[in-house]
Amino acid sequence: MSKEQYENINGIKKEHNLNTLQQQELEILKEFQRICSENNLMYYMVAGSMLGAVRHNGFIPWDDDIDVAMPRRDYDKFLEIAPDLLASDYYLETPREREHVTISSKITSKKGGFALNNAQKTLHTGAWIDIMMIDGVPDPGIKRTIHWYKYMLLRALFQISHFDEVVDQKRKRPVYEKAIIQFAKVTKLQKLLNPSKINARIEKLMRSVAYEESNYVATYCGIYRKKEIVPKEWYGAGIKYPFEDTEVFGLSEADKYLTQLYGDYMIPVHDKERKHVSDVNNVQT
Repeated sequence: MSKEQYENINGIKKEHNLNTLQQQELEILKEFQRICSENNLMYYMVAGSMLGAVRHNGFIPWDDDIDVAMPRRDYDKFLEIAPDLLASDYYLETPREREHVTISSKITSKKGGFALNNAQKTLHTGAWIDIMMIDGVPDPGIKRTIHWYKYMLLRALFQISHFDEVVDQKRKRPVYEKAIIQFAKVTKLQKLLNPSKINARIEKLMRSVAYEESNYVATYCGIYRKKEIVPKEWYGAGIKYPFEDTEVFGLSEADKYLTQLYGDYMIPVHDKERKHVSDVNNVQT
């Protein structure tokens, strides 16, 4: 099925804005790949970008971001060297900076021109790609359960610390999440929280289970929560997949991974995918 047919099914108008965003993101991806290749760093396309590589050989037609993930050791090395190696058109954002609003890092274009308006405040930005870390996870059992709920608590606190910038108050949520959001909104709780300190606690927790020694790993900062936990062998040495006019590394066991995240992933479930494939719902120029 062609891109135009997907757009017609979903009632999406062909918008130059989305095409422009995707093309700029593709250029950022190539710059990221260059640094990884020159420095022997491993990465994988994940989430909607892995789905796009397998099903569309590129972007999912309505997707508005690129998601990559790196084993913790490679991720740390990338954050160390990227500021000196990135082309002058781009800059690196990391959650270690107080003003950064997500747990994952980003490479962002200095061109600007886009606005994210899925939260209370509109954020003006350039095109970007998300860089997530892959960390070890305890084997199934009580240790994993404790590890998971500690992370979810810290993640909630981090999001509340940037409440106006990142919390989508219009999205359908369970009752308990709505109650937390309403409490945070009324009490202005974000003013009492230090996102840098919260992120330091998140990093300490995620580093507590070594990637190299784990049977299971996860991109915990992804949007699929427990579905992000997979056997490490699914990532494996990586396989190259076509993506638009380039090739990218993806999971060795992409079928198992995508089935866990999406079910029958080769048949688009349009409304569901458009809602969940990206953590940004509205991008405007």
